[in-house]
Amino acid sequence: STRFCPTSVVTREQMASFLARFLHLPAATRDYFSDDESSIHEADINRVAAAGITTGCAAGRYCPTSVVTREQMASFLARALHLGPAGRDYFTDDERSFHEADINRLAASGITSGCGGTRYCPTGRVTREQMVAFLHRAD
Repeated sequence: STRFCPTSVVTREQMASFLARFLHLPAATRDYFSDDESSIHEADINRVAAAGITTGCAAGRYCPTSVVTREQMASFLARALHLGPAGRDYFTDDERSFHEADINRLAASGITSGCGGTRYCPTGRVTREQMVAFLHRAD
């Protein structure tokens, strides 16, 4: 309770709590997923689902303990912040990513400048300190 663990990776359940708190999302009126019943983040997972920020990882599942990649984080944030389309392609290493459009939305909004040069490192894991930096720039 007194440690932040800045270099620890962000899980999907933690991502839900980061977003629910950042956006001050209201309580959800239903339970969206069957695999988060033992998670202390369940209420926040339901909040982000109710807000349309996530549909989970599969039908009726959220995969709460899975690690969030940089490309997934881009889609979470692009949906959460209702970012408009980007006018150009910012990075050279995300061409095969399903999340490329959302990665470009984050770059266009100034939330990310990538991981060096023309790279975004889409499959890299998001750390807690990185997540806070992304949210700070989004604010």
